[in-house]
Amino acid sequence: IYLETQTGLIVSSIQTLLTSLRSSSDSRDISDASDEITKIVDEVIRTTRLTLTSLCSTSGRGEMVLEDLENSLDLLNEMREQLETEPELAHSSSAEAKMVKQKLASASFDIAKYTKELVSLIDE
Repeated sequence: IYLETQTGLIVSSIQTLLTSLRSSSDSRDISDASDEITKIVDEVIRTTRLTLTSLCSTSGRGEMVLEDLENSLDLLNEMREQLETEPELAHSSSAEAKMVKQKLASASFDIAKYTKELVSLIDE
């Protein structure tokens, strides 16, 4: 139930992020949404690692999913940091701005995918 609840929070935060990206919101709005995703996902990773150690049958696959989740979170944070250092990208339609926004969206979708995969593993 914990992971399912957290997945709902992650999905909601991702929707906020995607809305901010689509509407060319202020870079602060994008950063805030990214920060919220990071906070929730960091907690999910910590809690799941503790749980996986007691579930030997899924710990190998679970650890791989957690690593994928961490990598996606790292990419999300890297793009957020770029938007913070170059806030004009939030309103720009340049190729660089599109690339940053696309990577942010892609990382957020991957986060949702890997979180749902964790739920499936734990429910097995």
